[in-house]
Amino acid sequence: LRLRSGGGGLEPVIAAALMREAVARWPRRPVFVVDPDLGEDPRWLDDLCGRLSDGGPRPPWACALDPRHIQPGVVLALARAGCAWVHLDLDFLADDLPATAQSPIRPAAAAIRALHRRNLAVRARVPVGTPESSPRSARSAVDFALHNHVDLALFGIHVPAPGTPAFETLGWGPDQLVAAVTRPDRAAWRPPRWRSQEEVEEEWRSAWSRFYGSARWWRRIPRVKRRILSGAGRVVGEA
Repeated sequence: LRLRSGGGGLEPVIAAALMREAVARWPRRPVFVVDPDLGEDPRWLDDLCGRLSDGGPRPPWACALDPRHIQPGVVLALARAGCAWVHLDLDFLADDLPATAQSPIRPAAAAIRALHRRNLAVRARVPVGTPESSPRSARSAVDFALHNHVDLALFGIHVPAPGTPAFETLGWGPDQLVAAVTRPDRAAWRPPRWRSQEEVEEEWRSAWSRFYGSARWWRRIPRVKRRILSGAGRVVGEA
């Protein structure tokens, strides 16, 4: 369900009504809220969550958030409204970044911990094969996901967005773009200059196998299932 929050967008009361209508129409499918600005205005999100948790059954739902927008008040509001899991785009993990105070790594790790404290599952997307990436950064991305207990990780080969300078250098047509998005292992794609396409594809396959073949992840499967299937976050006190 695509919403538009914040100024000039939908009012929270309308967004809540649309979510309930979607659940009524497709009762066996949880609502996944897509809004790039969701969480940027905490008051808007708090209003939406308040309407979802007050009056009538709470629809099963999940959402995508920018890790920079995840504050304690936002997490509490999501838990009260019955959000089951949150999707995070961790694009920065594809690059070689030092874990400094200015790095986005620390805020992302803190956001994951905050979500888990409220029993919210975390699904994360991590691209590999960006122009700034290296085999070391791919290994570091898997290590980050495992160390911070990401519940579900989605590793994908980086595809430059249309309109960006990186995309213009590819000279792609529509068919190649569709192939790159739907079947990255068969895409007509140019990797970074210092690595071949085969090397990046192997890096992509290795990321999947290292994460889901890890004993650390397999030991967490019961907790992952409880978080995702429980259908709601946990609210304890007023932290």
